[in-house]
Amino acid sequence: FIDQSQDPKCGFRCNCDSGTVNTAIACKYGFHWVCWDEICRPKEDGGLGVRSIPSMNEALKTKWLWRFATEDEVLWKKVIVCKYDSDRLGWWSKKSHFAHGVGCWKSILSTLDFFKSSVRFEVENGARVLFWHDKWCGDQPLKAHFPNLFRLASSKEATVQEILSWNGSEHFWNITFTRSPNDWEEESILDLLSLLADSKVNVHPGGEDQIVWSLDSRGIFSVKSVCEKKLVSISTDFPAKEIWKSKAPTKACFLAWAASKGKVPTEIMLKKKKLQFS
Repeated sequence: FIDQSQDPKCGFRCNCDSGTVNTAIACKYGFHWVCWDEICRPKEDGGLGVRSIPSMNEALKTKWLWRFATEDEVLWKKVIVCKYDSDRLGWWSKKSHFAHGVGCWKSILSTLDFFKSSVRFEVENGARVLFWHDKWCGDQPLKAHFPNLFRLASSKEATVQEILSWNGSEHFWNITFTRSPNDWEEESILDLLSLLADSKVNVHPGGEDQIVWSLDSRGIFSVKSVCEKKLVSISTDFPAKEIWKSKAPTKACFLAWAASKGKVPTEIMLKKKKLQFS
């Protein structure tokens, strides 16, 4: 992965030696006509669809966390677990507090909060899914959906398996609280039980809990999904279809894109940049 990379500068470059104006990645010298953030926007939003290095870097670091959560028998994971240990459920490693020799993995773990917010769990036996903290029933953790009940819960760190009780082949939820609930809290308990009953959770004692990437419809991690998540969506009437889906040559499409933004290096524009013509 790419670490500690800085933003490149992209735009139009004026080649003063030959007296011509070229469109290229700008180097140390030249005129920057279009900001890098705009270049990195999707073509549908008026950009060129170039992926920014910071977003790409974050995506590639997040990919290592996904691999850690889904690959159990690989050697590199065993080394990481041996050095840093893992959380009690084994989905991610613990953070290191050492001062030296941990920079690589420490940089990867900087994306852990984003990773946790972007995954959900499919419960099978419930042994590796936290009842209150993980996203497994609905689109948010139960502690966020029912904060009053979470404060009242006696086992805040319990797994789904620990909350489940079985009666033969049927299961029921054994949620305990530190005190008897008030009348208005009983309504929240009924809502919670209703949510659990309506959820599509198929508990199988012999199954294995699965982690799912919520930013992709397939449930599998992709670098593309992270890069798209990092982009701030904007509404625009940019004529992307007319420009990029036309049968014109690529250079002509690029010129039309630049013209739509008023960034064509015409003589008037160059004079505004105080470029002297002979």
